[in-house]
Amino acid sequence: MEKLNVLKRGAESIIYEGYFLGYHVVFKERLSKHYRNPIVDRSINSQRTMMEAHFIYNALKAGVNSPAVLFVDKENFTLVLEYIKGKSIKEILESSKIDHEFLREMGRFIGLLHSRGISHGDVNTNNFMISDQGELFLIDFGLSKRTDDIEDFGTDIEVFYRSLDTVHPEARDELLVHFIEGYSKVMGKERTQSVFKTAQEIR
Repeated sequence: MEKLNVLKRGAESIIYEGYFLGYHVVFKERLSKHYRNPIVDRSINSQRTMMEAHFIYNALKAGVNSPAVLFVDKENFTLVLEYIKGKSIKEILESSKIDHEFLREMGRFIGLLHSRGISHGDVNTNNFMISDQGELFLIDFGLSKRTDDIEDFGTDIEVFYRSLDTVHPEARDELLVHFIEGYSKVMGKERTQSVFKTAQEIR
């Protein structure tokens, strides 16, 4: 394993760019919490590393483009992931307009997860990427969980609302229209209305 550049440093993990067995990859390393008992901390981080790999696998199985998991190092709380060269939706929207088809595809991806009982946990424009080849990817499953609770699905949507209000207020309505269109194609009109109503109540 060869870690070269830190791409992102967060409260829960550090993301590195590097190489693994000759492949250009991303390393996602979970951070230990010093306030936790060391044995408990190790158990939590190991389980969460394995669970994130599990959710990425299930997302891919559902038809959601996500970086493939190449290796899981549960002893060091690290995922080795396919490197996606491209830009986040957030970066693209800050400098230009975006094809509406990508917005519909964003909604479809979240609908596919919800239809299979998975809440992503952090639906925002920074966690959608368009590769240099023009493919949309959904990333960062660190907060994902298995659920059939409509409030969890509504929370995913509410988090997306908040990300639009904060970062893209001028484009919010346009983004939502096409996102909802893609989501409803998977979830159906009635279920979509229920989830989005729940999101509004959470707000």
